[in-house]
Amino acid sequence: MATMRRICKQPDSGGEPGLSAGLSQNEPGRVAVTVTRCFEPGFLRTGATLRLNMPKPLNAKPGSLKIDWLKCDGAIQHPGDDGDRHCVKVIAQADTAMVIALRQEFIPGSQHRRGETGDQQLDIYLHPREGLVGMTRQIDALAGRLGLRSADPWQSLQRIWDYLFDEISVGFIQYDRLAADDPLGWCLAHRRVDCRTGSALIVALCRAAGIPARMINGYTLHPAAPTTHSWVEVWMGDAGWRPFDTYAIDLAGGERDSPWRAHYFGGIDPRFVAEVLPQHFCGLGSARLPPIWQLSLEITEEGAITRFHAVEGFAPLYSETVCVEWL
Repeated sequence: MATMRRICKQPDSGGEPGLSAGLSQNEPGRVAVTVTRCFEPGFLRTGATLRLNMPKPLNAKPGSLKIDWLKCDGAIQHPGDDGDRHCVKVIAQADTAMVIALRQEFIPGSQHRRGETGDQQLDIYLHPREGLVGMTRQIDALAGRLGLRSADPWQSLQRIWDYLFDEISVGFIQYDRLAADDPLGWCLAHRRVDCRTGSALIVALCRAAGIPARMINGYTLHPAAPTTHSWVEVWMGDAGWRPFDTYAIDLAGGERDSPWRAHYFGGIDPRFVAEVLPQHFCGLGSARLPPIWQLSLEITEEGAITRFHAVEGFAPLYSETVCVEWL
């Protein structure tokens, strides 16, 4: 979103490549994140016993997480911690919205680490197919054109970064246009991605070059726009997992010499890490969105509201409100 320019601090043009910092990377302290999920009447099957999930900050520093369940409609047992997420068992109610709200205070870690250092543990991050990630012939040819297999990981990422900045635009896309067997084909043909497909493209190119990479889903922690977001972590050998975020492309606004170009290359601001794919995920639980749906995003004084609607009739299904406060 171009509005992120008003939220992120202008970077110094002379910073060291690969080590750029985000808005509050050097800002210590705790953050409080309140996530409220509202399930509209008719979305959940009335009377059904369901398990619903809530995101947990996987990157919270040890011992820093404090949890406060604010509301849990229809709960039939006390909410619990399921390791990678919080969960609660509910009975879906009729003719009324069901609301689950959870406030979590924590100190964000600089990045998410689970101790994957050996070749065997890293193999999972080289798989050719995973969700939006698809190592097709087109991806393989692009990796060859960019010379990724003949470079070290940092050089490869710089070449991917240059390609994205020079040839790809960032904006909203319609997911029904993405083919199931080649989800990135449309993006390459139209030279357009959003944060999810852009992250998937980086992961696919890295894996095509033999570099372990993974998609991260979570939330930004900018109080003015705490939106859901996707970015990438790439295994850089001795440097460990390093983050890369396509937000920088949008922040640069198409300017090749913009100081934003090095922003989010190997370093990001503190985030709420909710999913580290493919092993650690949250989702909604046993609630399921229909095959075709659409969403809208609204930024309010309290935070960000993402609403999901059915395509037919634009019927509301589910919404998620995220509020952030640095303590």
